[in-house]
Parts: sequence; C-alpha cells; structure tokens
Amino acid sequence: KKRLKKRLKSFDLEFEQVHGRRPSRSEKEPIRHLYEAYNAIKILLSSNDGTHNPVSSIETSLNLSKLYLNKEVLSAIEVQNLINEKRSLQGKLRKFEKMFEEVNSRKVKFNRDIKGLESDYRRYKDLKTKLQQLRDS
Repeated sequence: KKRLKKRLKSFDLEFEQVHGRRPSRSEKEPIRHLYEAYNAIKILLSSNDGTHNPVSSIETSLNLSKLYLNKEVLSAIEVQNLINEKRSLQGKLRKFEKMFEEVNSRKVKFNRDIKGLESDYRRYKDLKTKLQQLRDS
C-alpha cells in the first residue's frame, strides 16, 4: 500500500513540476490501474474487523502489497477471495485429518484415505501454488 501511494504521489508531483498545476482526472488515466489497486487494498485492509489473527492480516497485507507488481489481471478482491478460499479449505481438510486420526489411530497416508475429498485436496494445492506464484512475482 505504501509503495503504491508513494508512486501515485510521485506522479502528481512530477506532473505539477512540469505543468505548474495538479493533473486532472483525465490526465491520471494512464495510472488508473494503480489507483484501483490502491483503493482495493485500502478497502480490504480497513474492512478487517479484528476477527483475523495478526499473522493472517500480515500475510494478507504482504500478498496485496505485491499485487500491483504482478502483471496478471487479478484484482485485489480476487486475491483476497483466493486467500479466503484457501483458508477455508485448509480448515476443512485439517478437521478431516484430525477426525481420521482419531478414528483410525494413524495419520492420512494413502489416496484411499482421502476418498471423497480428492478434489478439495487438489483445489487446496492449486490455490497454494497460485498464491505462492503471486507472492514471488
């Protein structure tokens, strides 16, 4: 969020130095995508109602702050949705694994152990990979 804000302010200052006035709305059109990303991040961070733990808030902030550097078409809202879906699946799968261990006195080891949840495990793995790629880009 800070980097985006700094970049937006720098555009305004450079424009003002060259033209002697602040840029109009139409003159800011080339950097509109930056404004949209900044506003989406600001809304998501301000809408955090304290129900998430600090670690997940930091993780969300890191994911979102790197978003504008990523050249993909994903918006900040879509990234947040991916993070939420991953967390939800993670909770569901951990709950299943805990119950499985209580019933079978062993951890999940084989594909047959996750019968019926294969698609959830696959989706979780895909989400995890996609989010890691977004963080690394």
